[in-house]
Amino acid sequence: MTNRASQSNDRDLSRPDGDWNHHYLEVDGARLHYVEEGQGMPIFLLHGWPEFWWTWHRNLTVLSKDFRVIVPDLRGFGQSEIAPSAASVPTNADMHAQDIIALADSLGIQRFGIVSHDVGAYVSQQLTRRWPERVSGLFFFNAPYPGIGRRWVQARHVQEIWYQTFNQQPWAAELVGYDRNTCRLYFKNMLSHWAYDPDTFTEQLEHWIDNFMRPGNLEGGFAWYTANHASRIALIENGAPELPKIPVPSQFFWGRHDPVILSEWVDRLPDYFDNPIVEIAEKAGHFVHFEQAAAGRGLVVWGARTLSQDERWRQVTARRIVSVITERLRRDAEWIVFESMRPELWQVAARMVRSRLDGFWSAGMLTGDTAGAEYAVQCDEETNPRAVVDRGEIHVSVRMRPVTATEFVEIELQLGR
Repeated sequence: MTNRASQSNDRDLSRPDGDWNHHYLEVDGARLHYVEEGQGMPIFLLHGWPEFWWTWHRNLTVLSKDFRVIVPDLRGFGQSEIAPSAASVPTNADMHAQDIIALADSLGIQRFGIVSHDVGAYVSQQLTRRWPERVSGLFFFNAPYPGIGRRWVQARHVQEIWYQTFNQQPWAAELVGYDRNTCRLYFKNMLSHWAYDPDTFTEQLEHWIDNFMRPGNLEGGFAWYTANHASRIALIENGAPELPKIPVPSQFFWGRHDPVILSEWVDRLPDYFDNPIVEIAEKAGHFVHFEQAAAGRGLVVWGARTLSQDERWRQVTARRIVSVITERLRRDAEWIVFESMRPELWQVAARMVRSRLDGFWSAGMLTGDTAGAEYAVQCDEETNPRAVVDRGEIHVSVRMRPVTATEFVEIELQLGR
């Protein structure tokens, strides 16, 4: 069943049952609902809890101008229904990942990007670990990942995850779903508490209540916590596991004020992802994609570009190169802290940095026809005034220009006779 609406400007996109391109796919034990908009490079948007596909609608309208965007309701969420024969088996991350692969296969999509949040982040990580060749890139909003470890139950945080146990109680769905008032009480509290601005969801709340009052919807979302319980306990008992790094390019945009998945927990991302790019959204909580995406404008999160408003940092390539160089220089300079402070040390530090940059230039990471042509290193009295010296510091100024990326490729084919 599909609802392929007109692409004209008179489409009503103001509500979940509006003129979106709704589709359904029968998979093993479930009927998946998804919305598909736009053309171009395919990307999947995977929601969290308490959410459904509509949480992405502000992003979808903009992303679909340049990309083929597929936004599913995860199995048991939204309008994706679980068959009675499969309802007794809680859906874990691996099963959700298999659903996304099945959906991609049905659409003829071999390789795609994934933008995910919360539960969707579990799914995208599991999918990428199993099928890394299928994933071109990962973008995360506030993502649970193994490196959080025992910190889930830190003394000052454990009260924030009470719902993870509550949602597993056999009577939880009946209690929350008793009527619209009880459902509204539960989710209004959660959405307002997790957002930076408590009124973020005020105008959208009834859409959330409509969704969760659908038969089986509460049970489907709550089942995630039952399915994930064993792995959660393992993290608490054993701490963060050692796992191979996910090699696919990854970027994170994390809300500073998320009370559930704390922004300081980004510290171990490099242990689980290869050279991740991490940015903090200062005025956002748990729902960055919803909180910082104005209706009709959206939040562009894909391509070879970052989310930065600073033009110097718009390309993912630039951020990755600078991150690699920064970490290498930091390691190179560790020995300096044991040296006596003197002007001669400034010259040594400058030569060390310049030599390392020459190596990066030779590797093709910095621009310039010759080594040093478009990068410069300064470490002298100007960068190290008396106040800096008195603090026992050495300041080295580096100006460089990373190579630019090929963001898009257009191929024009002409047939002749």
